[in-house]
Amino acid sequence: MQVAVIGATGKTGRPLCAQLLAAGHTVRAFSHSGGAVDGVDNQALDSRDAAAVEAALAGVEAIVSVVGGPLETRPKTIASLIAAAKAHGVTRLIGVGGAGALDAPMGGLMVEQPWFPETLKAITEMHRQSIALLRASGLDWTFICPPIMTEGEVTGAYAHQAEGALFGKLKVRHSDVAHLLVRCLDEGLYMGNRVAIGE
Repeated sequence: MQVAVIGATGKTGRPLCAQLLAAGHTVRAFSHSGGAVDGVDNQALDSRDAAAVEAALAGVEAIVSVVGGPLETRPKTIASLIAAAKAHGVTRLIGVGGAGALDAPMGGLMVEQPWFPETLKAITEMHRQSIALLRASGLDWTFICPPIMTEGEVTGAYAHQAEGALFGKLKVRHSDVAHLLVRCLDEGLYMGNRVAIGE
């Protein structure tokens, strides 16, 4: 499968590219900087620029967004990717956000709980906007919502489930988030779902 990775130079993007290649996929890598990424030709791309994104993604079969940058980059990128996917007949789009956008075991969203960190509320709102765009898109979307991400080699030893937060699981490795992203592509997991992951 020819997979576009948006945000390829980031801490999740780099292991994602490596794992996609190892799984036999062809990777089309993009990032704002266009910096070097092992094993792939990474191209500079402003993911907020819908016209540039549409031109860059011609011929891909699936799209994975692991973008960082300014907060508003998240929903603007998702909007650009949805438009590009529809223009090119791509149905599979996967994004990554944060655990605040998941359902809490006690009801409501994690971000709505009184103990949720104030410093994470703004970025969670951007993730919620991204999810709303995906829900309205008609695409086969998935949105992975990790807690705190850490460094380290891939383990594959993580829990994951749809919609509801994995309460008490407060961290996960970037490389394991990448591992689940590849599984979602290869196995068709979690279409139309927010996804919790944690170790």
